[in-house]
Amino acid sequence: MVVAFDIETTGLNPLKNVVILIGVKKGKQLIQWKIWEYGSEDEIILEFVKYIENVDPYDEVIIGYNALKFDLSFIVQRLNILGKMSTKIWGILFNRKWLDLYQILGNDFRSFNSWLKRLGIRRTYEDITGKDIPFLYKLGCHDEIAKKNADDLDTLLALYRALLKVFPPEILPRHDP
Repeated sequence: MVVAFDIETTGLNPLKNVVILIGVKKGKQLIQWKIWEYGSEDEIILEFVKYIENVDPYDEVIIGYNALKFDLSFIVQRLNILGKMSTKIWGILFNRKWLDLYQILGNDFRSFNSWLKRLGIRRTYEDITGKDIPFLYKLGCHDEIAKKNADDLDTLLALYRALLKVFPPEILPRHDP
């Protein structure tokens, strides 16, 4: 089974910006941990870690786009800054199968949207980008942020399915999306 993963933040610098939403989608189940519902960043991150602890390290894969270089490393940095990182959490996070589609596609600095466009995958919320998230958060447009994240997860799964048709199993492992 595939678990799609994406975060939303108030910026690109984990030293001064925060995680405001973490989303995962497994099958039809969408889970989002939202800072405006939980009240604190460390709570949403630790809830996400509890979820990841239950992802089967042998039969499930967590996919993302630039997830290893950005999303997961941002979470680790924030946990360190918040004083919540531990060897147990490190083991939970890194004792799972992670598949970063950005790396599969060659680390060539193309945006997620450029790959979607190239493969004919349509977004529901094309007008909202990651750059808009800090402004939307400041305005309190939480529903828009959650919808954008859900759309990211759906299109991430669509990208994975499209790539399964192109790449051989030796390069792109097969899992049930």
